[in-house]
Amino acid sequence: MENGHLDEQRKFIDKWQMHILLSRRTVPDLHLPHTALWSKEALHSFCEDYRCLYIKPTDTWGGQAIARIQQVQGHWIVKSPSDEPILLSSVEEIWNVLNPRYQTKTIIQQCAPVASWMGRPLDIRALLQRDESDRWIWSGMLVRIGGENSVVSNVQVSFGNVQPPNQILPHILKSRALYPQVVEKIQTISYALCSKLDEIHFFEEVGIDYGVGGNGDLWLFEVNTNDALGGPSHELFAQLQDRRLYDEIEARWRSRQMNVARELWKDLFHSAEADNTSDASSLGDL
Repeated sequence: MENGHLDEQRKFIDKWQMHILLSRRTVPDLHLPHTALWSKEALHSFCEDYRCLYIKPTDTWGGQAIARIQQVQGHWIVKSPSDEPILLSSVEEIWNVLNPRYQTKTIIQQCAPVASWMGRPLDIRALLQRDESDRWIWSGMLVRIGGENSVVSNVQVSFGNVQPPNQILPHILKSRALYPQVVEKIQTISYALCSKLDEIHFFEEVGIDYGVGGNGDLWLFEVNTNDALGGPSHELFAQLQDRRLYDEIEARWRSRQMNVARELWKDLFHSAEADNTSDASSLGDL
């Protein structure tokens, strides 16, 4: 049985492999959207079961190339971040329109039953980093709100904005009293997810995107890790009015990188010293 694996070249886990990984390693109190590989059969099945779906290439990032399919009054509306909505009357038409766009590995996923903000998509980005002792540290979280008429909450693609959690989450929960419980649950689940990832690879930073229901249920949208192409955005936190969290994140990252560099130089020095000792010993034997 497939268990989720790492792309050894890029050093990352794509969306499908991440879904497999976390489906096999259950995290309490975390909901995973129903997800399958893109196919005509999967499209028909999902359109029968759900009124809203997402189509995502498995290696996309930043909300790019994602499409939303939504049923409205007996028709289907297909919308992507860069295109105007398309009104279609059948699942067959959806397939004919979308399949040519998604020739690489792609997933189809239910739209999770989560809260929005004034009709705009919303998610919670949690960031965890390793400290100088390689332990996972909670660095902070924020709320991303998609732009008007956007299908994703990614700020850059949708021209949205970020906000502190305490200014948004209490207003979308059924009770403000749920807010501290939700924050605690996000932290607990985030640490648990990092522990699951440790079984696959030694990542240094993890950015996790959650959707939240009105009763505080958490749905996993995305897990972003550092890889050969980059890592979870620090700059999102720079967009908050209070930049102290961003400064702490950057300082932690710089401190760790300096420590890694020191350890590397130390290892190189000891290796060179050992080689010199070995050469001297060889000369003494002549």
